Amino acid sequence: MNKKNNIDTAPWDEQPDATAMQVEATEPAKPRKRSALASVLSGNILSRSEVRRAYPYMIFVVAFMFFYISNAFRTQHVYREHAALTEQVKELRSKSMTIASEKMQATRQSNIITELERRGIPLRESLTPNKVIPRNNGSTAAEE
Repeated sequence: MNKKNNIDTAPWDEQPDATAMQVEATEPAKPRKRSALASVLSGNILSRSEVRRAYPYMIFVVAFMFFYISNAFRTQHVYREHAALTEQVKELRSKSMTIASEKMQATRQSNIITELERRGIPLRESLTPNKVIPRNNGSTAAEE
């Protein structure tokens, strides 16, 4: 009986031709190779034994990367702080020099006399030179 004429058989129940089976048997089955990128993205690369042996080394490298990054940020912070402090020292130095100059001007004898007259304080300048007072042992303080 011919299968095409038999209504009781469905097309999927039919047996494949022998020639098709021979073609499939002669072609070697190729294992599907995944691309390296797909393996990395899917995470399957981490389950390979070669990679599993390198876990301690990878952890070590990652730890050093974090240390390197944190050290770079710390160095930048210290550099900025140093630059700010250097600028502050320059400002304070110039302020100190200005104050020292003003103090020197204010403590000159001529400026002191002028300021005393302006304030109305009745002091006058001594016209005689200073006298040296000797110590108990007979020497003067200026000689020592």
